[in-house]
Amino acid sequence: MEEDRAVALSQMKQAIRCLGSSPDNYLDATLLRFLKARSMVPEKAAKMFVQWEAWRASTVPSGSISEDDIPDQLNDKKAFLGGLTKEGYPLVILKGDRHYPPKDKLQLKKFIIYFLDKSVASACKGGIETGTEKVTALIDLGDIPFKNFDSQALITGFQLLQNYYPERLAKCYIVDMPRIFVGMWRLITFVSNENERKEMIKQVGEDVVPKLYGGKAELVPIQDVLGRFDPYSVVVNALSIPYVEYVLKNEIDEDPCSVVANTLSILSVEYVRKKEIDEATNPLERGGCLGNEDTGDAGLLKNITL
Repeated sequence: MEEDRAVALSQMKQAIRCLGSSPDNYLDATLLRFLKARSMVPEKAAKMFVQWEAWRASTVPSGSISEDDIPDQLNDKKAFLGGLTKEGYPLVILKGDRHYPPKDKLQLKKFIIYFLDKSVASACKGGIETGTEKVTALIDLGDIPFKNFDSQALITGFQLLQNYYPERLAKCYIVDMPRIFVGMWRLITFVSNENERKEMIKQVGEDVVPKLYGGKAELVPIQDVLGRFDPYSVVVNALSIPYVEYVLKNEIDEDPCSVVANTLSILSVEYVRKKEIDEATNPLERGGCLGNEDTGDAGLLKNITL
């Protein structure tokens, strides 16, 4: 196995050079993430790596997204960074009821990159990149009104994960998820009742899960956590709904980071359809209300030292 991996790495490096780039400044562990994302096929992994390298150079030329470029997104206080889970992965938290579909789509995209970079960077032990860092995500969809639902933001996020952050997601928990989404992701653990919540706390760690979800930790906005940006990148393989059902039914061994990105467009249609029905029957309840939980002493992410 190790011998096969070494051969695949060697062939990938050669393929990268043939594509006009160089793997010399990257750890084997980093290159291996791209190999795993492409089923250990050197040529495909090399192509993905070169595309990622070009994307980083054009999208994040300075190595990180400036907080001055994403003020509106940071002001929403929707992204938080917690401590380490029992497995040693940082817990990142997103609150859906604090997200507002933006007019500035570019700023949203930059915020997603900022969030992913900062999250992965927090996994670096001692500030040293090893190439194997992963994160555990907790997405809170409780009390999310229809006007906050943003399918395009979800699609953009999963596309970025799929293409530019291979092998970065350890696990994803979704709290109080609308049931129209249930059954779509294998990686995701749905938390919708007290027993599931207790199991999540048991697996992640009581000292890491925020008090809001039954743990002991405080919510700390991601921009208030000291850390550095990781110049590397969680892959999320987009699968169609029928294929996901086929995979689950036949117990096919897929990449453990597989998440259904392409289904989001389908799900959003169903969600909007539900919205139209609800508004037709309950015209006085359109839009719902926004959550405004007090995050206590939790600060913003802007004080991070990169």
